[in-house]
Order: sequence, then C-alpha cells, then structure tokens
Amino acid sequence: MAVCACTLALGACGGGDDAPAGIIAIGDTDGPGDGSVPAVSESLEQAPGSDRGSLRYGQVVVSETYDDQNGATSRVAARFVRLTAEAAARTPLLERAADTCSRVPDDAPVPGHYEGPVTAYGGELSVFDDLVAEDLDAGQAIVLSGPDGTWSTLLPVTFGALRVYLQDSAGSRIDGRIPSGLMIDIPDGGDFPGFAAIELPDPQPAADSFVPLVDSRVDVGTVYRWAQSNATGSRAHLSIRDADGRLDCFAADDGLFTLAEAGLDEGALSGAATLAGVAREATRIERRDGATLVMTTATQRP
Repeated sequence: MAVCACTLALGACGGGDDAPAGIIAIGDTDGPGDGSVPAVSESLEQAPGSDRGSLRYGQVVVSETYDDQNGATSRVAARFVRLTAEAAARTPLLERAADTCSRVPDDAPVPGHYEGPVTAYGGELSVFDDLVAEDLDAGQAIVLSGPDGTWSTLLPVTFGALRVYLQDSAGSRIDGRIPSGLMIDIPDGGDFPGFAAIELPDPQPAADSFVPLVDSRVDVGTVYRWAQSNATGSRAHLSIRDADGRLDCFAADDGLFTLAEAGLDEGALSGAATLAGVAREATRIERRDGATLVMTTATQRP
C-alpha cells in the first residue's frame, strides 16, 4: 500500500521526492495512455516563473446518505481554484490518495454529516481555504446528467472571495440515490478548462460493516475493519477527532486500516480521540490543459 507520512502541522503532508502525486489518476489524459499511473503529476513539476495554470484544481463531490426516516438523499458540490505553491505538497489530501492521513480544519464537514459550514465548503470538498490562492470561474452552469437526463445543475454561489458551485445557495439535498452512469459537463471559456461528458465513478455500497462504530473511542493502535470493495478508485474515508482537532484518512478499500499504514506513529493523536465519521468513496481523476479535476462519489449510512 502507498504510504505518505503526514506531520501533525496543518498543511504538512507528503512533499519531497516520495510524494505519491497522481496515485489515483484514472483516465489521466496527460498520462501514458496505457492505464498506468504517472510517477509525478506535471502540476508539481513547474519551474519557478512558469505558467501557474498548472496549479489549477477542481473538485466535484457527489455524496449520498441514507436513514430509515428519509430514505436516500444526495448532495453535490464543486469548487475550482488556483492552489498556492505550498499546497502542491498536499496532493495526497486533494486527490484522496489511498492510505494517507492529513490534518484538516476542525470545522470542515465530517464524512456523511452536513451540519456546519455546508455552503462554505460544499459538503466533503477537501480544497480547504489554506490551500487556495484564488477561486476560479468554471462557467455559469455545470450539468450532471444520468441515464434519465439532467440530474443536477450546479450554479456559482459566492461568499466574499469564496466561489463554490451548488445545487442552490443552501446546498440542498436531492431526493433519491446517486444514479449510476453519471456524467459531468464543465463549460469551456472560464478560468478552468472545459471537461465534456466525463463519467463520474459509480456509487458504491456504504461501508455498513465498519468497526469500530462512529462516536467510538479510538487510539493510535486501533484497527479499523469493514467489508472490502474491489471497485476501481474505491476508498474508505474516516475522520478522527482529538484534542488537536481533526485527522482525515483515506484508506485503500481492502477492509483493514491502521494509522501506521499511513506512516503515523505514537504521536499522531493528542488526548482522547473519537471516530467522528465514515464514508465509502470512489474517486476518478482527469488532467487536461495543465488542470486537474478530482471527481468523487461518497456513500454513507448512519
């Protein structure tokens, strides 16, 4: 399994010659074209003074929750940014690389939970403000279509300098499950290049068998277990809250994970810690014209 040792300082993960950039670059249009993964993303190879457009990142997250009272409901959000130069070291977080952990802002949404700053972060987007040099315009409407036609149209919502794309200004839920075969169309002509008819990963079954349960006490040695999935790009996304805030981890969907697999040691957690949330995700990455688009579907059941 890939390993990225993350320090506990916010914003310090990866970096150096061993950073696993592009580790889940599926269908990479700048890659070798044979299904293999590029060793290093070209966005990290920029010479000083060169075009900063290669630091353009877009994230689209479609998430689904289920409860016995309301059934299945979904949300969708997107954000397009130009990263700071320092943010390049955190591509494992941005690209949801397997078996990595990163410190995230403590008020960032927990996987599968949407109380708090939904409009500010658009659900489970991991393009946090400390990574962003500026928000980018990706056009006036981003369309997600399923087998039955248009499923969601995302419109830009602005909060000061922050620009996110949501179903509406409140990030409202969509009744029902995420459809299989969902495609996204991002218009050309904005600050972010167009991506036409790109297929998002299909939603996977929620990790219902995950143990320990959410809200359980955990420590550095806790072994996390669940029924694995062999779906391409599938991850378990778990969030741990401790005295220092939040640690988010993306585990390969092989049914077993420990913090040691992410290169973390005994000092990784501070004080009493609890498992705050869990979701199963599938991620696909496309690169075009020096820009990276990270597309994720996430499923969670309380």
